[in-house]
Amino acid sequence: MKSSLSQTLCPECDEDLSVSDSVRLVGGSGFCSGSLQIWNQSWISVCEGALDLRGAEVLCKELGCNAPSVLHRALSPLGPTFHCEGHESALIDCPRSRPKTCSSGPSEVVICSG
Repeated sequence: MKSSLSQTLCPECDEDLSVSDSVRLVGGSGFCSGSLQIWNQSWISVCEGALDLRGAEVLCKELGCNAPSVLHRALSPLGPTFHCEGHESALIDCPRSRPKTCSSGPSEVVICSG
């Protein structure tokens, strides 16, 4: 039986779907696309500019998706929040600078291929 989180994020996926408990993409056309949210006692949207390409690659891999095909974001003058090198298995493993979470305004949108 699928977990309720797995069912919520991907109702059409197989039972053995591996779903991260610390990140998710919501509001996209499928499980591998949408606005980035991280878990911190509740789901919090991450503002645009938080990821660079390496961060998006780590995120897509963590979610069990293919490489990122699109990263919609405005360039942040402060650089990305997540400073991934690309070898990390989860976004939370990447060094981070000041948090860029937002309750309103544009959030980071990622589309992983496949």
